[in-house]
Amino acid sequence: MKLQKTTLILIFIALILAIGVYFLEIQRASQPNNNQVNQQKLFDFNESEIVGLTISKIIDNKPQVIALAKEDQKTSLWQMQQPENSSANDAVVDFLVGLLVETRTNLPLVVTDNQFLEYGLNLPLATIEIKLQNQQTFTLILGKQTFDKGSLYAYREAGNKNVENKTSTSTKPSDQPKQVIIVPLNFQNAVDRPLSEWKISP
Repeated sequence: MKLQKTTLILIFIALILAIGVYFLEIQRASQPNNNQVNQQKLFDFNESEIVGLTISKIIDNKPQVIALAKEDQKTSLWQMQQPENSSANDAVVDFLVGLLVETRTNLPLVVTDNQFLEYGLNLPLATIEIKLQNQQTFTLILGKQTFDKGSLYAYREAGNKNVENKTSTSTKPSDQPKQVIIVPLNFQNAVDRPLSEWKISP
């Protein structure tokens, strides 16, 4: 039984469309993703370089500081130094460390003082201070959620401050341009934990 002429035409058109879609997909795959091109690493250090973390936040209107240090630089074990001296929950700490070293962000936005306050960065959700083997320290300040509730506003800075005994989360950079970035909401999940989750109970 011969196919009708209309059926043959439809098959021919479908074949042409399929070929066109195929070549468009190849072309798109060969071109760099503009979002990836414009993105940069949150911090330029590796996981193995991190030897200390200090998470400062406000709990029930009281400052809470969780200080963590590598038990041995040759291992991945973490020790809680503050507010208690105990073995840390490595899985919880490693989740935060993974975010710090793997997150990529778009280019930062230079903002005014008023905008900086509006993003919740003067009284942040939490402040994370990272200490490296070379004694250099970095700080990530986590602010409010973005309008779509899918990310957080944040501010990062580098310096050689002493990260021990920090008891306040009210942080406002001074004498430098304020550049706000957007980081994944997972950062909130990583730091917004009760103390019991950061340590291993005896």
